[in-house]
Amino acid sequence: MRRFRFRLERVLRLRRQHLREERIQLAAASRALLAAEAALQRAEATRAGLLARSVARVAGPSTASAAEPQPELAALARWLDETGRRRDHWAIERERARQAQAARREQVIKAHRDVRVLELLRERRRLAHVRAAEREERIALDEVGAIRYVQRQGPTPTG
Repeated sequence: MRRFRFRLERVLRLRRQHLREERIQLAAASRALLAAEAALQRAEATRAGLLARSVARVAGPSTASAAEPQPELAALARWLDETGRRRDHWAIERERARQAQAARREQVIKAHRDVRVLELLRERRRLAHVRAAEREERIALDEVGAIRYVQRQGPTPTG
């Protein structure tokens, strides 16, 4: 019998390649999420430090009178606003990265499913091929057995 040949082998190969590419994209999305989370943590830590300095400055002894503006406190307030905007920016970026990662994960799942479907089809076809080969072998052996039986019996009285 002929060798087994899966006609969709090229398609399976392409789907496996697509799965590899999707996994690479998922890894990139995961790295982007980690980077956004790290940047958000840095922004929050910076903001917390500035808040602590501001509180210490306000609560501490004042060398200037209350009527005089305190430039250092105004600068801290501007930095707090800036770090708040940065924190908000990185929180939005983190959420975008999470959504991108979830979308990539879905793409990987879909690509894996596509590969798995073709692999199962290939296995079914291979098993059908093996069963057909076994059936042909049984038929051939039965014919050989029948021929040998006839040969052993010798000529029949009618023929």
